[in-house]
Amino acid sequence: TEAATDVTAAGATLHGTVNARNDETEVSFAYGPRGGATTTAAAAPATATGLGDTAVTLTLTDLAPETEYLFRVVAESDGGTAHGEDRTFTTLLPPPTVTTLAPSQVSPLGAEIHATVNARGHEAAVTFEYGETTAYGLTSAGTPSPVTGREDVRVTAVLWNLTPGATYHYRAVAAYADGAVYGEDRTFTTPEIPPDPGHTVLLPLVRR
Repeated sequence: TEAATDVTAAGATLHGTVNARNDETEVSFAYGPRGGATTTAAAAPATATGLGDTAVTLTLTDLAPETEYLFRVVAESDGGTAHGEDRTFTTLLPPPTVTTLAPSQVSPLGAEIHATVNARGHEAAVTFEYGETTAYGLTSAGTPSPVTGREDVRVTAVLWNLTPGATYHYRAVAAYADGAVYGEDRTFTTPEIPPDPGHTVLLPLVRR
């Protein structure tokens, strides 16, 4: 049994080497969380033959995050069953979650935009991308940022110098050590600036 690779929050790839010793041999991996039930799944390739070493693998998905797993390679033939040594790996923290929320305080020149971020044990720096298209082009830091812990945190950014009567797209972004997570796109439209009554022009009244 060899070391696992490509370990993520939900998956890993198991490795082993089998020498069939010229006896057709069915190859599988037994794995499971420490102290939990064991699952057996066929390796790739599932059959080893000949006198040479055959490298075998198994890609796992849908594992539990932050969990230690035990695994070993199993080779079964007419001559009996052989087990590789036990090895372990621990799945990683799940990525943060980001939910872009509805805006508030929308005015002709500004708005407040909001999101809920759960860092899920990471340290996540939160920003908002915004602009008049889904290419965004502008960013604003969230408050608070960074977000840590495992609880939902409401994050806000205040936008200024917007264009009256324009539709803006925005989304929240949580950047952490392993990458970034993006919230869904939302929009708001700034209202037009109303006419200024102090600058109303009165035309003279002409009597005929």
